[in-house]
Amino acid sequence: MVISQTWLNAGEAAFDAYRALVNDYDDFLHRQPGFVSRKLVRSIDDPKHIVHLREFDSVESYEAMTQIPEYRDQIEALSQFVDPAAYPPGAVGREYCQVIVDTIA
Repeated sequence: MVISQTWLNAGEAAFDAYRALVNDYDDFLHRQPGFVSRKLVRSIDDPKHIVHLREFDSVESYEAMTQIPEYRDQIEALSQFVDPAAYPPGAVGREYCQVIVDTIA
């Protein structure tokens, strides 16, 4: 599981544009070897705070995807909606995690 966080510029317009770009990215993700799933979550307490949860079969599969120019283009396009000043001290941009429990109702 790859977890990445970002803090967006204020306002619903920035969020809507960011979400639209993320949705457009689905086809690319589904074509990537090792891709399993993705969730985009938004903080209720801080609506500028967005967390991406991406599951791949391995860290190597994810890292291979990050080397593809289309991935870099997507990140560049998304960055126009990011507010670097909003990141709290010590915030980690991306973290690799292992799923320990996965309960689905």
